[in-house]
Amino acid sequence: MTYFRSRGFRDDIIKKFQLGFAPTERDALAKAALQKGYSKEALIKTGLCYASEDGKLIDRFHGRVIFPVHTVSGRVVAFGGRILSAKKGNMAKYVNSPESEIYSKSRELYGLFQSRSSIAREDCCYLVEGYTDVISMHQSGIENVVASSGTSLTTGQIHLLRRFTKNITVLYDGDSAGIKASLRGIDMLLEEGMNVKVLLLPDGEDPDSFARGRNAQQYRDYINAHQTDFIKFKTNLLLSECGDDPIKRAGLVTDIVRSISVIPSEIVRQIYARECAAAMSVSEAVIVSEIAKMRRDGNAQPQAETQQPSEAEPADAPAAETPAPTERQETLSPEERALLALIVKYGERKFEGSEDKCLAAFVRDELETDGLGFASAMARAMLDEVTQHAAEPGWQSLPYFLKHPDEGVSKLAGELSEEKYRLTERQQSTFVDEGSRLGELSARLLLDFKHGYVREQMKLVMQKIRQLNPQTDADALRALMQQYIDLSNVERQLAPLIGDRVFSIR
Repeated sequence: MTYFRSRGFRDDIIKKFQLGFAPTERDALAKAALQKGYSKEALIKTGLCYASEDGKLIDRFHGRVIFPVHTVSGRVVAFGGRILSAKKGNMAKYVNSPESEIYSKSRELYGLFQSRSSIAREDCCYLVEGYTDVISMHQSGIENVVASSGTSLTTGQIHLLRRFTKNITVLYDGDSAGIKASLRGIDMLLEEGMNVKVLLLPDGEDPDSFARGRNAQQYRDYINAHQTDFIKFKTNLLLSECGDDPIKRAGLVTDIVRSISVIPSEIVRQIYARECAAAMSVSEAVIVSEIAKMRRDGNAQPQAETQQPSEAEPADAPAAETPAPTERQETLSPEERALLALIVKYGERKFEGSEDKCLAAFVRDELETDGLGFASAMARAMLDEVTQHAAEPGWQSLPYFLKHPDEGVSKLAGELSEEKYRLTERQQSTFVDEGSRLGELSARLLLDFKHGYVREQMKLVMQKIRQLNPQTDADALRALMQQYIDLSNVERQLAPLIGDRVFSIR
């Protein structure tokens, strides 16, 4: 606690992030875990312990302050541990959990569980480097922040963020020496269609120290006044190193053009091409031509990857349940609307088969298992609000949303509250007694949601296929065709499970 106090962390923040301490005894955890029936193999495989030369179990984090790493749904899958004193001989300052069957660094972002509601509400995320950066910003009142934990961004992490927002501001230390090394990660954000801004903090400051001396409004005001779009930031950063050397400037132009070329939106590419041409004193036609050449040659084509879920899948989970994501519409589809209506009316309720979770938490976890989520930022924020408040005594979802301070939310809740559902079988229709059949209704609506999502992806992929030239875009065409086949296989798996469809009736 003395260490946490020295960092300025309040008790509510310590509780929020579940910060703690591992006893100084080298085998305290090992003994307790073995006594409770956990196997030696499990303790080693998860990285909680390691075996000494004589085969004895040693706690990996003994004598360290502990920073738990949560998945997006709140499950602890890893830890970071820091020594309390610098006078510990040759001990590493930080120790982190190794990758395991339940933890993959490339699929987790520190603080996303605590920040996801704020990210969806603000429709913006601040990306920082370390645990304490996230914690200090939360304490100052800025909660829409996550950390890459010192690793390069991965496609899996970007897909995770994109479920909550497309707007990212990357915060760099004032004296950061690793900015250039991280530029590739920002190119990946651009490639995934994210809107990227960059903020360079004053010399000697990092997000942690900068937060300690300011409240949320002061911090936000500084960010809004000093952040800049990534292309302009990268141009200024590299231009300062080129001087008047024409060869270096030519290389810089190529580097900037490569970043612009990965952006999916043609309109955004044109705007950046114009700005780049003006900044570099180069003809806009030349920039546009180079962008077209890079995209034509395949240098800017996004790789066709399968989206990884944020948590480990069960061993028997069908591989086809996580098709590669493509752009989704930002309005509520009929399937999203029906599922959100159920959450608005009954989100706080528990039912048989929900594993003692409220309906909203059950739906959230079911979607996240397959790497899915609502396309609408408002719907995501509403789902998160229910899961946060559901355990409060007497709290009810529908009255809460009908009186919500956000006019758009209260209006949507009013519309959804009047919708009912019916099961259709052949030509007969039966209205569902919603409140007493939440298990059946939620299961059917989830299947409808997944089926609708897959069919939407198939349409989008086919549109992209039709836009390609078989002679010049052969590789991209093959990748999209394989993606379409994978989606078709998933659609065939889901179709017989749907059975009698559930329709939303106004």
